[in-house]
Amino acid sequence: MNLGFLTLENSTEQFFMNAKFNPRELFKVIHEYAVFVRFEVFDEKGTLLLSTDLTRLADGVHLLRSVVVERKEISNLQFCERFGLLLPKNKVHWEVDGLPFPLKKDAVAYAKAINEHMQSLLNALCQIDH
Repeated sequence: MNLGFLTLENSTEQFFMNAKFNPRELFKVIHEYAVFVRFEVFDEKGTLLLSTDLTRLADGVHLLRSVVVERKEISNLQFCERFGLLLPKNKVHWEVDGLPFPLKKDAVAYAKAINEHMQSLLNALCQIDH
C-alpha cells in the first residue's frame, strides 16, 4: 500500500493511500493553508512516486500540481476626445497557472481539466491491493 506524506511548516502527517483517501481535501489544503510545504507519495519499497516539490523530481516521479482560477485586472488610462479627459478603464482577464484567458468559462474549463487529471493520477495511486 502506498503512503502519502503531507508536510506542513511544523509537522508531517502520514496517510494511507487507500479508498478512504479524498483528493479534493488534499487540493483544499494545498490552496488554502499558508503553512503547506509539500505532499509526497511513496510505495512499499520507499520509492518516491509523486511529489508537489519540483526539487524532488527524478525519472518516474510524477509532479502533482493543482491549479485555481485567479482574476487579474489591468488598469489603463484612455483619452476621451469628447470631454478631453483621461478616463480609467479596467480590463479583466483570468489566469490559471500563469496562462491568461479572456473568458472566465475558458479558464474554469482548463483548471477543471488539469485538476481532474491530477485527481485521476491520485486515484490510480490509491488502488487497494487484494
